[in-house]
Amino acid sequence: MKSETAIQLSALFQKMKTLKANDNGFYDLRSLINEMINCIEKDPNPSEILLKWLKHDKSELERYKFGNNRSYNEEIISEFKRHLQSDLERAGVLIV
Repeated sequence: MKSETAIQLSALFQKMKTLKANDNGFYDLRSLINEMINCIEKDPNPSEILLKWLKHDKSELERYKFGNNRSYNEEIISEFKRHLQSDLERAGVLIV
């Protein structure tokens, strides 16, 4: 059975996979990352991988503030999705 944290993170990841830039080319990834961080922090027993991801992304959050260069933004968001999916899968979060 999947933990509540795994279910929440999987849902947030699904939301991220369909994230679209607004008219100005901005992504609202920051709020999604913050939701993920809150989800992990509330877990009474998060895995080592999730704790490592949490520490990394709290300090690296500024990197994911997007500007107006749409192609650069899409490259960064794709990189972030790959990084996140790999970490979550190793932590046992099933990404469907």
